[in-house]
Amino acid sequence: MALPSNSAASPGLVGPERNEIKQSRLLVVEGDDGRVFLEAMLGHLALPHSIQVMSFGGNQELAKYLRTLTLSPRFATVESVGIVRDAETNPAGAFQSARAAISGAGLQSPPSAGARSSGPPAVSVFILPDAATPGMLETLCLRSVAGHPALPCVDALFSCLDGQGVPRPSPRRRRAPTHSSRRAPSRTAKWETPPTEVTGRWTTPASMT
Repeated sequence: MALPSNSAASPGLVGPERNEIKQSRLLVVEGDDGRVFLEAMLGHLALPHSIQVMSFGGNQELAKYLRTLTLSPRFATVESVGIVRDAETNPAGAFQSARAAISGAGLQSPPSAGARSSGPPAVSVFILPDAATPGMLETLCLRSVAGHPALPCVDALFSCLDGQGVPRPSPRRRRAPTHSSRRAPSRTAKWETPPTEVTGRWTTPASMT
């Protein structure tokens, strides 16, 4: 499935292109991997042209990104903003950090992850993988294929490589680590399996649209 045209934007894009508002409903997501994934999911759900996905970069950049975004002349046309970021090791801390960034941009922050502020614009935050447990986008992807007969084979392969002291494949090609892997996945890792193969199992939370 072809991704929307703006999926070809370069990682780390800065300047007017990174903040150009084209839709009234925005999804502001951590990193280019998250942006590409959500664009593919929206395409699968036949929603690619009604919601604009924008990457704010790393977590430390969210506050500055939101402040810059609200200065756009077109921000007055925005009806809702959904923010998606990883929990990493602290889901509650990740949400509080997002709330601080929202308030710092002069926007009304939601009372809890998954809820919406009254706005305008209405603002919501979703902390991956489920707003309650540690993890990230890769964690959610692996949950979507839990029970697949190939997963134990992949885990066994990486365990064997580690046991033999063999360097792992490049982060740009390897599968995201499973629960048995201790290494954190690279945020620059590229999809080897098209994300649309797992997005068919998901629906879009109403609070994010």
